[in-house]
Amino acid sequence: NGALIVQLVSNLVHNSFDAVRTEKEKWVRVEFSEDKDSVYVSVTDSGNGIPIKIRSRIFDPFFTTKPEGQGTGLGLSLATSIAAHHHGCLRLDTFSPRTRFVLQLPKTR
Repeated sequence: NGALIVQLVSNLVHNSFDAVRTEKEKWVRVEFSEDKDSVYVSVTDSGNGIPIKIRSRIFDPFFTTKPEGQGTGLGLSLATSIAAHHHGCLRLDTFSPRTRFVLQLPKTR
């Protein structure tokens, strides 16, 4: 379902814009790549990354680091569900020095 994939990527981009709003260096990069079996969409921003102490919770429903009233904490949880519905996965790239999420989707099922 293309509309759901667009919703997933839009959520990641929106989160990135929110994350860099107060940064001195502001940028968001969306990249596409593929291999024999999968396509990849990555969203990277100029933020310093997600602190180790909260990484295990960022995909949990209702978990948010945004101020009250500015986020529901459902975006990444929903994005993960959309990826799984398409037999793919969404992960945080913990090797990136910046905040980087990678969506992997199979080319065929």
